[in-house]
Amino acid sequence: MQESSKKNAAPKKTKKGKKVEEEVDPEEFRTDKDSKYIPLIKTGCGMYIKDWKYKNEKDNFAQKHDSEIIKNDKRREVESEIKVRVVEILKDELKNLKLALESGKGKKKKKGKKGKKGKKGKKGKKGKKKEKDLTAGRTIESLYEELIQAGIIQAPTELHLKDFVYNYNILDSSTDKKIVEPCLLDLHQILTEYCILPLGFDSISDAIPKINSILLFGPKGVGKNAYVNAIATETGATLFNLSPRNTMGQYPGKAGVVKMLHMVFKVAEACAPSIIYINEAEMVFAKKVPKDNPSDPKRIKKLLIKYAKKLKGKILLIGTSYKPWDCDTKGLLSVFKKGIMIPKPDYNTRYLLWKYYIKYFGGEWSSLKYINLSLLTKLTDKYTAGAIKALCERVITDKRITTNKMKPLNTQEFIMQIAEMIPINNDDEKQFKTFFEKLPIQKRRIASFAEADEDPKNKKKDAKGGKKDDKSKKGKKK
Repeated sequence: MQESSKKNAAPKKTKKGKKVEEEVDPEEFRTDKDSKYIPLIKTGCGMYIKDWKYKNEKDNFAQKHDSEIIKNDKRREVESEIKVRVVEILKDELKNLKLALESGKGKKKKKGKKGKKGKKGKKGKKGKKKEKDLTAGRTIESLYEELIQAGIIQAPTELHLKDFVYNYNILDSSTDKKIVEPCLLDLHQILTEYCILPLGFDSISDAIPKINSILLFGPKGVGKNAYVNAIATETGATLFNLSPRNTMGQYPGKAGVVKMLHMVFKVAEACAPSIIYINEAEMVFAKKVPKDNPSDPKRIKKLLIKYAKKLKGKILLIGTSYKPWDCDTKGLLSVFKKGIMIPKPDYNTRYLLWKYYIKYFGGEWSSLKYINLSLLTKLTDKYTAGAIKALCERVITDKRITTNKMKPLNTQEFIMQIAEMIPINNDDEKQFKTFFEKLPIQKRRIASFAEADEDPKNKKKDAKGGKKDDKSKKGKKK
């Protein structure tokens, strides 16, 4: 009370009316406005409010580091370094372009002089007609808008490769096989190397063989369309959907098809990186189109082959198929240079899928005490990831969640639904394997294995025999 009364008391006055200076309390904390430490403290407080104040650390009992914060900090450093390199590359490119323009002007003058001499052969070679630009008077923005209205340019569903459930195929006995079938982990590596890196970077594409067209094939439900969306999300590419069912009724007639494909490939080149996606690609090259298919898929076949040969830059043509053998395979593989099989999930991946989807549809309440995951994994050997998801969705309904406390979820409920689902047909599985082995890369591998399997003794005998034959031939000639 005495201290407060001292503070609130008015300053004493002298006889002349002058104020006496207040006594300074040495224990009172006062800040210096000009101090160099105040801005550092403010920035530290701002970082705490931004990164840590509203962060939930309940599950982080061990107080592990946050990788996202470290990545964000390092990302800025990397961006600054990349900007410097990009500027240098652009300067070099500008110099090269200027040199090319100057050299081009000189060549044109020389060509004019040669033309007077009357060399008809060379004129014939140079006289190739350039393709007419059907949309020369229109801007890229107007073409882009038209393709959006037609439903050809679509926003991909946001998916990342890390969102997929996959693992090594631990139980595969690969020692007896000449060609090991790829597992889902191998698939992710291939998609990263051949799709994501070439579309996302320029410098890396020199070390990797550049492929502008890919065919993803596999049974229904393995996630072919999901992988297309994931590639588009990871690269930030513009997605053009040229699937026959999507373009049905759009741009009718031959002139309409020519205009549609011209617009798609022109806008794709301007808005690179771009992905041109064709679902059910086998229908484009089908020998006979089913009567119940009104989409007329074969109308884009000729022009697609023509444009596929000219693909370059950051444009990727992706086709998906669940029956790649049910068409003209030569025509299909002439357009799509690389075939990638999406396999059905192996035992380890199916186990993780069951665990993931039960928790995904069940939420926090779902416990695995009364569920035999190993049994469910063995029973779904012939099922895809999409089928396992559908099974969990059927069993774990909103009504079932409310009754879980009284009656916990058990294995029998899932087995009843498995009995109603249709697995992958054995004949289809064999056809996928035979088609996979007929791919050019697989043929080369089989040939290399066949050469390695030959006995070295036989090779030596053949080599000696060959030499003797050569000698005998030479003797006869003499």
